[in-house]
Amino acid sequence: MAQEVAQPEEWREGRRLRAWALTEKGWSQQAIAEALGVKAGAVSQWMRRGREGGIEALKRRIAPGPTPKLTAELAASRQMIERQVEQFVTQAERLGRLQTEGFCSPRCQGRPGRAVGAPGGHEAAVSDWSD
Repeated sequence: MAQEVAQPEEWREGRRLRAWALTEKGWSQQAIAEALGVKAGAVSQWMRRGREGGIEALKRRIAPGPTPKLTAELAASRQMIERQVEQFVTQAERLGRLQTEGFCSPRCQGRPGRAVGAPGGHEAAVSDWSD
């Protein structure tokens, strides 16, 4: 039963490890409970955990947390939507540059298909400028 007691990561773990060490020295669970300021039932549970899993069972266990609610299908949909938003923003930035550089009239704002070079755009107006 004699196992080396490791350094605790936090005070609760240290209390459990101290209880284990006192048990190995022959202390009763009731005496340990009084010395550590806990109930005898808590010491009893710690000792059971220690007997079943050794010192590792007395160490701090971090809960795994909730299971993700986002399924793989929804995650894929989310990525697709994010890509579409990215494309929209890029298109809006291009349209803004076209307007700033004078290649698109204010009337075509919000309608990228009306930009110069786009099908149905202002090709006729541009050809008039070059003649």
